[in-house]
This record gives sequence, C-alpha cells and structure tokens, in this order.
Amino acid sequence: GGEEFVVLCFGKSRKEVAQMAETIREQVVGLGLEHKNARYSDLVTVSIGAFLGYPTSESRLSDYIEKADAALYQAKR
Repeated sequence: GGEEFVVLCFGKSRKEVAQMAETIREQVVGLGLEHKNARYSDLVTVSIGAFLGYPTSESRLSDYIEKADAALYQAKR
C-alpha cells in the first residue's frame, strides 16, 4: 500500500545513496504523522528500495525504475 516516489541521483556512491535513503526514512518517521490503519506502526513510515547503476548509451530509464521497484518490493517483505 501507499504511494511510491522516485529519487534520481547522479554521481553518488553506494554509501551516499544508503545514507540518503536512511535520512529520508528518519525524516518521515520524525514527522510523527499518525497512521491509524497501519499493520506495523501507529506512525507513517517508508520502505525504500534503491538501485545503483551507471548509464550507458543503451540504458533506459525504465530499466532502472524496474530494478529499483524490485528492490522496494524486497524492502517491504
């Protein structure tokens, strides 16, 4: 459930992407938004899936989104 968002970053390392994802997660939880119907928390939370890739002339944005979406699915499990 919930909404899905994409954050595109260029020139970032795996560590920087992980830190950014954790910052986003902490800031959303820190808002303290109530979520009365949630199964796991009384507050709004986020699940984050990330994919780190290096564009080539054959790269398609849809491929990167598909891989990040698969990572998001894994994060929700």
